[in-house]
Amino acid sequence: MHTSFNFFKVLFIILIFIGCQKQDSVLEQPTSQSFDGSEGRSITIKQAEQYIDNYARQHEGDESMFVKSHFFGRDIIETLLKNPDAVGIRIHYALDKSDKPKLLLYAAAKDMKNLKTAENKNKDAVNDSDDCPNHCPIENDLGTVNNFASLHIAKRGRLNTKIGGFITKEVSKDWINRYIKNKESKGKPFVQSSFYGRKIIQKLLSTKGAIGIRMYYGLTLQGGQKLVLTAEDAQGKILRKDRSYKKAEGSGVVNASEDCPESCP
Repeated sequence: MHTSFNFFKVLFIILIFIGCQKQDSVLEQPTSQSFDGSEGRSITIKQAEQYIDNYARQHEGDESMFVKSHFFGRDIIETLLKNPDAVGIRIHYALDKSDKPKLLLYAAAKDMKNLKTAENKNKDAVNDSDDCPNHCPIENDLGTVNNFASLHIAKRGRLNTKIGGFITKEVSKDWINRYIKNKESKGKPFVQSSFYGRKIIQKLLSTKGAIGIRMYYGLTLQGGQKLVLTAEDAQGKILRKDRSYKKAEGSGVVNASEDCPESCP
């Protein structure tokens, strides 16, 4: 009788252990198993500028390789969204051969995979953006920290809807791998990419006067990577509310994306 009791006691402990292991494995799964196109939401101007300023401060004294933001024209973004399977756009962090920061855009499907382009099977990522500090917004620029004042007024022409273009798979793969290796060498957690749903992208593009989207780099106080998206017009004006605007909805700036490694292709 005593032996039988011990057997069931051990069996009970084993079952509890297995149950805990299963629960842990569930908790370790990505936060999202699929996209539905609604990912991303508006944030306040104050929050957006905190992210952008944190990133700028981290690069003080390193202005030569500092990139504050990138601009992509409406045409190239809409080309990505023309794919009937696309529910949004995934933005990959990357580094080119000179270690300059880049953002690569891909159309992404409901199953979280990046999509190929119909026009050219050898090209799947969008780059060739207009980046700041080479070409910065001339009005309503986000962020209060300016570590490149002399470059901020760099010559620029009018923006247009055609800025941005496809690059080859070989180049995009190389740039993404360069970024990953650089981050891995530092031994800290990092974001590989961020996903924004079709709805929030189209909402930005529907802003009156918008000819494209500017994408800013940002950081939380804890060092977590963020991207801040906002619409821009042909004169280089950021189409957002003024700094005193305290509401998220209607602010004109977007964050709260689905990030990889939690939601990866």
